[in-house]
Amino acid sequence: MVTEYDVRGMLAKVAAEKGWEPPPGAVDESVVAFCAEFPHPVPEAIRRWWRACNGPVIGSGALYGVDPRDRFSDIAWVYEHYPEWRDHGWLAMGEDGCGNYYVLDAVAGDREHYPVFFVDHEIDMGRPDYLVASGVWEFLWFYLSEEL
Repeated sequence: MVTEYDVRGMLAKVAAEKGWEPPPGAVDESVVAFCAEFPHPVPEAIRRWWRACNGPVIGSGALYGVDPRDRFSDIAWVYEHYPEWRDHGWLAMGEDGCGNYYVLDAVAGDREHYPVFFVDHEIDMGRPDYLVASGVWEFLWFYLSEEL
């Protein structure tokens, strides 16, 4: 099982290797505002991640945050293009730089684990193509480790 501690360690490792400074965490007001507007409960793990590292652009892709410095790594920007994802309970976690997305299904989770799916833009943006990870920390660890 991957923990928040593991992910923070991997983030530090990627930052050191790339000579890159991760963005600061989101302010509480931004996280609370997003959670109040999202039609489903937002998992605690993703809220903790946003408060630690908000919307990093990494390699050719990005991990989304709430009201980050870079507009294109803002989860709100994704919902401008795919508003139905909010209704499905999909939290846009990140993208791969090629038009494909990683989404967390906030409806299918069990408080500890929420499935993260890959959505391929060449197949169907309204349907997950395959399971990537069983939770927030597992997804983030694998996403970050791809940068090493």
